[in-house]
Amino acid sequence: MGESITPQPFFSIALPTYGYNGKGVEFLEHNLSILNQQNFKDFEVIISDHSIDNTIKDVVDKWLSNQASTLKINYYSNEHGRGIISPNLNNAMKYCKGKWIKILFQDDFLFGDNALAKHNEYILNNKDIIWFAAYTHVTYDGLNIAWSFQPRWVDDIWTGNNKLGCPSNFTIKNQDLIFFDEGLNWLMDVDYYMKMREKFGDVKIINEYVIVNRISPERLSDNTSEELKIKEFNMLKNRYARP
Repeated sequence: MGESITPQPFFSIALPTYGYNGKGVEFLEHNLSILNQQNFKDFEVIISDHSIDNTIKDVVDKWLSNQASTLKINYYSNEHGRGIISPNLNNAMKYCKGKWIKILFQDDFLFGDNALAKHNEYILNNKDIIWFAAYTHVTYDGLNIAWSFQPRWVDDIWTGNNKLGCPSNFTIKNQDLIFFDEGLNWLMDVDYYMKMREKFGDVKIINEYVIVNRISPERLSDNTSEELKIKEFNMLKNRYARP
């Protein structure tokens, strides 16, 4: 008898993790709990972990042994580029086997039990899409919605004028992938959006609130030096500025 073939999942959740200044376990637990509650079950979770200890792996092991969990989690420890988000996200994306990759940062999370079902419905009703963003809520405490926004494209997005939001807002078809520039940290997202638009055309927007972005003191944009911001701005200016 031949080996059984595992069906390709519809979604891969690309979830890069790290210690997050002691908040990593709390954020990941919250994230996985909401993923486990999804009505749409045809997905895998790919965790690429930049942690220097086993705290994140312990969370994953707990979920894998939880009989009440339906999550299919694949965990990968990753030392490459530790401290920079792009190498960790790229590593997660490389292991994704799903037809679509749903990027989901550790501190962000899906909004509602039918969030993935809404993603699935949007894809089935829009056969030509390659990448899309979603309407987004913002929270400070993980419980209450502080404000919300509807993503949109602006031509000077490369300057950091980002009206699309962070990569957690995005879902990408898993073919002919573009990966994030590992030489960028602060502006890694807007550089990626520029490259995606150049290769695949305009980003589409699902007009459903299905993502929550968490703003916390530990987030990247609040822990980036002015020196690095200037350096990365000048890098993208050389790439994208027009006379």
